[in-house]
Amino acid sequence: MNRSLVGCAAVALLLTGVTPAKADMIKVGVIAGSDSAAGSASVVNTLTGLGQFGAVDLLPNNVSLSTLSHYSAVLFYTNWASDLSATGNTLRQYVDHGGGLVISTFLFQGPAFGGGMGAQLQAYSPFQNYLGNYSNSTLGAFDGSHPVMQGVTSLSGYYRDLVNLTPGSTLVASWADGAPLVAVSPQNVVGVTLFPADYYGHVGGDYAKLFGNTLAYAGSGSRISGFAPEPGSLTMLGIGAAALAGCAWRRRRRDVSQTV
Repeated sequence: MNRSLVGCAAVALLLTGVTPAKADMIKVGVIAGSDSAAGSASVVNTLTGLGQFGAVDLLPNNVSLSTLSHYSAVLFYTNWASDLSATGNTLRQYVDHGGGLVISTFLFQGPAFGGGMGAQLQAYSPFQNYLGNYSNSTLGAFDGSHPVMQGVTSLSGYYRDLVNLTPGSTLVASWADGAPLVAVSPQNVVGVTLFPADYYGHVGGDYAKLFGNTLAYAGSGSRISGFAPEPGSLTMLGIGAAALAGCAWRRRRRDVSQTV
């Protein structure tokens, strides 16, 4: 391939903003379901303290799809009993548009036990069949080559969901008692069977790093589409397209002059 065309394409991609996502550029949203203000603040502060993301914002349960379009990845979890099926429906659309999603305890329990992500999002979950909760365990076997587990060498938790792996999903890590800990569904939704806050205690080890990694992993593959770009983005798209067209025109003109 001609080097000048490669260079032109690179310039155009830079101008349009189509570049590989970096963790520190990822904007993360947190939807806390029925968790308390103090509990959800603990999650946001923990993720912010990692220094791993461009921003970490707490979002309401009734967040709109257009608002979600500004986030590369979202963490969705809950605490006590609530029906979050409407939120789950919106987040499934978010995933369908290319958003990165991490779901966590206690969403896997269902409405009767305090979760309730809804049937639409459940179809994208890497976990199914709630079997119980509230038992201590530590980190068991895991795939050390997976990005989610980088820097995660120890973990303990009590507030966790005991579940089965959904067929077709990829198990990344297990608890010491053999229960699934982290998995990725075919739709690239990441599930973690651990409550993400330390506000209530009973969690230790590299839990913050684990959740940071899952969001970075989900967000790095984010390909949000189907939303109208902001005015600034439209301008840059136009400039990038013009740059690429100009390069191509100069290339054609040079080719013609060389054949005369």
